[in-house]
Amino acid sequence: MLVSARCRADDSGKLVAEAIWINIVNFFGMITNVDAGSFMMVTNPNADPESGYVKESLKILIDDNTVFSGSAKDEIKMARDVQMVGLDLKNGTVRATRLTVYENKRPVRMGTDKVLSPAGPQN
Repeated sequence: MLVSARCRADDSGKLVAEAIWINIVNFFGMITNVDAGSFMMVTNPNADPESGYVKESLKILIDDNTVFSGSAKDEIKMARDVQMVGLDLKNGTVRATRLTVYENKRPVRMGTDKVLSPAGPQN
């Protein structure tokens, strides 16, 4: 089990946990099925079979604590791309803590803002 924590010292000098993370994962993939409160996704859908990237099917649980970035719960639809950070429950299921749903390689609610390449402006 992987445990990570952020602490601070209180007034007496004792350490107090501000945040604790256990079994946190980050996956990018494509939504393959949608149910109430969950969806299925396949990770690394375009990965070369000879690469080190693993394709796997995961069940993603969402709830009122899931934070949506650049998208919303009602935008979880089949065949859309999704990036998900969450708690790995170790049975092929992940409880999502943060989600971004993509359409046409951009967050759904991004609007028409221009997207710059990480390599900088293209001539």
